[in-house]
This record gives sequence, C-alpha cells and structure tokens, in this order.
Amino acid sequence: MKQTSEQQSVEKQAERYDAEAAAHAVQHQDEWTQKYRDISFRKPFANLDFNGKLVLDAMCASGVETGYLLRQGAEVEGLDISEQNCKHFTQEWDKTCHLSSIH
Repeated sequence: MKQTSEQQSVEKQAERYDAEAAAHAVQHQDEWTQKYRDISFRKPFANLDFNGKLVLDAMCASGVETGYLLRQGAEVEGLDISEQNCKHFTQEWDKTCHLSSIH
C-alpha cells in the first residue's frame, strides 16, 4: 500500500464526503433517524444547559446534531471538511459552516 501525505489524505476525504453529501443529508435529517438519535446518542446531554452557549458542531455534515442543539437554545456553527456538506448545512440551518479539516 502506497504511503500518502496528510494533505492527500485530507483531500481524498473531502472528495469522498463531497460525493456522499446529498445522500447523507437526506438520510440523517429524516424524522426516524432524528428520533433514534434522541434516544440513543443525545440522552447523556439531556441535563446540560446549552441555552445561549456557542457550540461548534464539528464534522457537522448537513447538521445532524444542529437541530437538537438549536432546540436546546444553543448558538451553533458548523465545521466540515466537505464543501458540499457545508453548503447543505448552511442551506438547512442558515448558520455559518467553516470549511476545514479538524487535523
């Protein structure tokens, strides 16, 4: 297997997530996925006070967790490696999405 640089790795991941962005947005924003996330992933956060806090939704994609955070009173900004995911995020939530890798 050929070794790749960190920059090449980031570029390949961005390409992958750009290609998957539209399908991901549809799949993860549907009612049943959101209900599942409410009972499985979000329970540990139920007692946290997000009201008025600025929260970075890192690796946000289309904002899978953004709706939950907004309903809890948070101010939310996204961060994603994919330009297409950032576009979906901004269109869906009318919030800032920073195009960057977390690495």
